[in-house]
Amino acid sequence: MVSGGSTYIDDVKVDGTIEKSFFGEVESPRTINPLGANDVNTYPRLNEIGFFVPKGQEVEISLVEIRNLRKPFAVVYSDREGCRFDAAISSDSNSKEIAGSMVYSTRESDALVTKNPSHTSIPMLRREFKTLDKKIKKARLYATARGIYECRINGNEITDTWFNPGNTQYDRHLMYQTFDITDYMMDGNNAIGVILASGWWSDAQTFVLGNFNYYGDRESFLGRIEITYEDDSLQNIVTDTANWKYFDEGPWTYAGFFHGEHFDATRLDIVEGFSQVGYDDTSWKKPSEIAVTQIRRSETMSSGPVAWPEVNVSETSFIGQRGDGIKIAYELTAKSVTEISKGIYIYDMGVNVAGVPKLHIKGKKGNVATLRYAELLYPDLEEFKGKAGTLMVENLRDADCTDFYTFRGDENGEDYTPRFTFRGYRYIEISGVSKKPELSDVKMLVLSSAYNMNSSLETSDELTNKFIQNVRRSQQSNFIGIPTDCPQRNERMGWDGDTSIFARTATFNADTRMFYENWLMDLRDLQEDNGKYPDIAPIGGGFGGYTYESSGLHVTWELYQQYGDIQVIKDNYEAMTKFMDYSAELWKGKDLARGFTLGDWLAPEETDIALICHAFYGYNAYIMSKMTAAIGDEKKAGEYKALYEELKAEFADTYFDSETGKTRNNTQCSYALPLSFKMVTEDLIDKVGERLRDKTKDTGYLVKTGFFGTAPLNPTLTMTGHKEDAYRLMTQTLCPSWLYPVTQGATSIWERWDSFTLENGFGGHNSMNSFNHYSLGAVLEWFYMYVLGIQRDEDVPGYRHFYVRPYPGAAYSFVKGHFESPYGVIRAGWELADNDKADGDENLHHYRYTIEIPAGATATVQLKGKDDITLGSGRHELYYLGGRLS
Repeated sequence: MVSGGSTYIDDVKVDGTIEKSFFGEVESPRTINPLGANDVNTYPRLNEIGFFVPKGQEVEISLVEIRNLRKPFAVVYSDREGCRFDAAISSDSNSKEIAGSMVYSTRESDALVTKNPSHTSIPMLRREFKTLDKKIKKARLYATARGIYECRINGNEITDTWFNPGNTQYDRHLMYQTFDITDYMMDGNNAIGVILASGWWSDAQTFVLGNFNYYGDRESFLGRIEITYEDDSLQNIVTDTANWKYFDEGPWTYAGFFHGEHFDATRLDIVEGFSQVGYDDTSWKKPSEIAVTQIRRSETMSSGPVAWPEVNVSETSFIGQRGDGIKIAYELTAKSVTEISKGIYIYDMGVNVAGVPKLHIKGKKGNVATLRYAELLYPDLEEFKGKAGTLMVENLRDADCTDFYTFRGDENGEDYTPRFTFRGYRYIEISGVSKKPELSDVKMLVLSSAYNMNSSLETSDELTNKFIQNVRRSQQSNFIGIPTDCPQRNERMGWDGDTSIFARTATFNADTRMFYENWLMDLRDLQEDNGKYPDIAPIGGGFGGYTYESSGLHVTWELYQQYGDIQVIKDNYEAMTKFMDYSAELWKGKDLARGFTLGDWLAPEETDIALICHAFYGYNAYIMSKMTAAIGDEKKAGEYKALYEELKAEFADTYFDSETGKTRNNTQCSYALPLSFKMVTEDLIDKVGERLRDKTKDTGYLVKTGFFGTAPLNPTLTMTGHKEDAYRLMTQTLCPSWLYPVTQGATSIWERWDSFTLENGFGGHNSMNSFNHYSLGAVLEWFYMYVLGIQRDEDVPGYRHFYVRPYPGAAYSFVKGHFESPYGVIRAGWELADNDKADGDENLHHYRYTIEIPAGATATVQLKGKDDITLGSGRHELYYLGGRLS
């Protein structure tokens, strides 16, 4: 069963309730799961159904029918033949059939009457077809699905990427893939086989139970094989209901992203060779054409501030695959294993990443291996007495994340890798096996859209290097189809704020251009008529408010700056101008926050939301002036620039003390964010920089910012002349700091600064906690831009020209790194010179700095008090004494 359901009598809902929650008033179904309706592990399977008959009473049952939660309410189980329940009832109970109904009565005791309904599998499809008596020049398959699909031709797997067709706003844009299948074709008879799963289309979706089966509740496949012969004639084989066959008793009895995969290997023989010619499909059925169902606003099962958008109300556009899809980034092997109780083994994969296991396990035929996953184990604290060393799954909430594998009984062992699910984990618990798997038998395939991290960053400090790797792991883990907030719990959604916060760092780490452009398309698909962007894309909904919605502008700007392609501005310009018009209306009403906007989320020190929103609006105007000028509209660019200057002046008058540069909040975010967003007037920059330095010293060099204030903290300290304060922040190991989690064993970036501490465990945040959340890792942009000194020229985007402004610091004896620009690799680094004898005085340190400039690009070296030096392509060495060229 699922967590909840609704009961209807004569098509009228009789048990819906309106509950107050963090999200406002939300319509909730009846809670069936004894553990609760949300934020708990749930049971995604329909188990036994039935009814309770109290002593001395009688019940007449004429129809028992169970439908999916959420429109279109497809029937899961229906008993239209007299509702015969074969389960044993108490000895004093009677049952009889009356006119198609079953009557159950009791005399001396209560009776619980149940039935275990038959269970089908995820859909499988096949077709055989015959080629013409001609020589084939080429053959292609065009394929997509509502859900996700895997395809085989004549027994050959042709889908080399995972979870096709990928995650988009399915009811607006659906991607299709094109496969060259020429080498797989045979003369004469051929066969194609397809396996479907829910993916992002149906099953559990979002952090709200009412969004189960968000777009629909049945998966479907659409495909066309196009064969071109040597004489240029064409033959097309398309999906239809006349020539294809459907099967619902295959080995994948269940598969979903949140709840895992159930695989029954005893059914493998039934489908062996289903994508080959001659397979016996006489037991297969005729497929049905699945139409989508509109879900209007009144039917979205939510109310209050979290309003989910209407679904399937417009025609879907099909677009070709954009980007390279999701692939295997690398493979891990288990590092250690602990038997926590007899036959239950927990394997440590060494790091917390996202993917699926690759196992070799043994078991008797019909026995079931259970696979469970977690990011952390319970610590040995009094609070968790009796749980120490076991999986901590509370933070998964109602994502069950459990796989079941039914053995076929191979005495040599069996290989299993889930195909239609993924999760974030470090630990995997295996039970139900007849022999303890060796470490080499337990592997993990790490999956990511950013499978090629074509960059590097390294320092002389071991903890810092571990932190850098943690950031990179969290990026890969959360780049699965879309930029997600987390890869493990009942969410995995494209929250705008998380996306924009990390976008600059992400573009340094990997080529993310097409990845983000697809996400911007999802954002545009969900933009409202008044110009408001959604807080989450795809899907919509959320509660981020103005700060999150501004991401449509910020991510576009980052892509333009990093890759220099003006097309991204053109593609998003209409949407961005609509958002600026929407912003103007909010500003006119003095309510950018609209009553509920997330500010510096999860910051130890809270910053005024009005200050944050004002800074966002001003920065939005600034980057819009730049982007509008880039596409040639100087008049409109001038208007945006004038708006920016006006907002900046008003910001200074409203939030800063003109004498000291101090804000009322006096938080790190209240200084760093306006400095980063260019919202500090020239006369106040030095003062605000000093206040940021003072506040940072007052904290004891701890990071007291949250999601929005963290990325700009070190860059603004550095650019205002306080680089050593930035280095001290970066190398701090107390909590809260970037390196504190590393000292606690973190192998990824946490959602909270104190997601886990040795003293307090999870700090009471057992469920609202993620150990793979990249947002706070956005400080990596500081390493590329300020430590290595590679700073972009806003007027010449894409690194055709850039500035070199390195800030070596005494915290490290060397830092080096590189990334791929559109013109090629830019590599930089510095190290203490061989004759350095500074004796701890940072101002006397000698550094050797190296910069490699790709062909076709130039760079200008800018140092305080020195004339600019312009460098062409090639490798160049410079020497520094402290921060000065020597």
